[in-house]
Amino acid sequence: MPPRTNLPTRDRLGWPMTAGGRPIWRPAYLAVVVFVLAAALAAGLIWRQEQYRVHEARSLAAMVAAERAYAIHLRADRGLVAFPDVLASARLAELEEHGYAYELARLHPDSREKEVISASSAAALVDPVEEVLAVPDATWTLRVAPAEGWSDASGLLWKSALGLFFCLLLAWQAAWQAKLVATAKAHERTLELRVAQRTADLQRFAEVTAHHLQEPARRVASYAGRLRSQLAGRIDDAEVQVSLDFLSQQAGRLQELLRDVELYLAADQPRGKVESCSVERTLADVLAQLAEPIARAGARVNVGPLPAALIDAPRLTDILRVAIDNALRHGRGDQALRIDIGGEQSGASVRYQISDNGPGVEEVYRGRVFRVFERLSSGGEGTGIGLAILRRIAESAGGHAWLEESSGGGCRLVLELPAGAQPPEGGS
Repeated sequence: MPPRTNLPTRDRLGWPMTAGGRPIWRPAYLAVVVFVLAAALAAGLIWRQEQYRVHEARSLAAMVAAERAYAIHLRADRGLVAFPDVLASARLAELEEHGYAYELARLHPDSREKEVISASSAAALVDPVEEVLAVPDATWTLRVAPAEGWSDASGLLWKSALGLFFCLLLAWQAAWQAKLVATAKAHERTLELRVAQRTADLQRFAEVTAHHLQEPARRVASYAGRLRSQLAGRIDDAEVQVSLDFLSQQAGRLQELLRDVELYLAADQPRGKVESCSVERTLADVLAQLAEPIARAGARVNVGPLPAALIDAPRLTDILRVAIDNALRHGRGDQALRIDIGGEQSGASVRYQISDNGPGVEEVYRGRVFRVFERLSSGGEGTGIGLAILRRIAESAGGHAWLEESSGGGCRLVLELPAGAQPPEGGS
């Protein structure tokens, strides 16, 4: 049972801690992670939008430059190039009204030096778009760029500020949610440990109670038998004899009931090493132990091949004893009782079948008989716990148990367990 010190605690900053003393999750850490991821995403979106805006701006500037270059080209093709007429036709001054800076230059035909024909200012253009024109005896180049540059500094500033605000908001929200989740997890863990502690207490109480009640039940049965032997032949009252018989019978039933309660409480825990067990050998021992009840019932037991199972030997003995005992108690019909036992392996599991030719169990009751103290008739034998013990052992070992109708109309108990290692061919 876990000690109280293993319950979730809080560190000196007030954050929940695990049972091992480590923080379940620091909201500050999550806030930083969320902020970094959100900032990276926001920066990527802003950068992509800015790239798209610059691309659109360059496309528009290229269209403007191409339009002006085409006007210059038409004027220059008419013959002698007159600068005033060419510049007037190009309407370069209008570019400044639309926020563009421009530069029209040519390469001298002899020196190949650049000569500026017209420019919006003496400052050099930043990464302009260019249109090259071939005019008589020269090559002209028209360069156009936004007067304020391609980047929108104020727009970027506002977008960055807005992105930062949302990143901080997301980080704060993530930290708040992390704190709520961490607190809820710590509370859930505390409740789980408390429930486990209460369950363990109840389990222990039931085990101790059943164990300690065995001794009074044994003494009652012992003294009832002693009283019967002392009064044998000395009493003539039939009612007294019936009372003594009833006292002995109920004391024995109480012992049997307490024994099965103890078995049920311990059914989910291995009582030995979990290993590959020989079911055939274990069944032979169980049949030897039940030889007297089998003979008294006049039953014939047919045993087929039984693959090995992966389980501890004590619990394997228990489930086989319960299965055979159940067939002996409830498989009796109008004809001689026959019990058929066989098994087969299917993948990682092995399935055993214990069939009888008795009256069987109606389908509606086949699930109920595995409940504790559930019996189909009040006058039947047994404690009503046997099949519950069997199913609990099977399920805790990784298998299952259920009832079917046998081919002869009786009842078939099917028991599924993890398969053990099978002996090699020709081995013992």
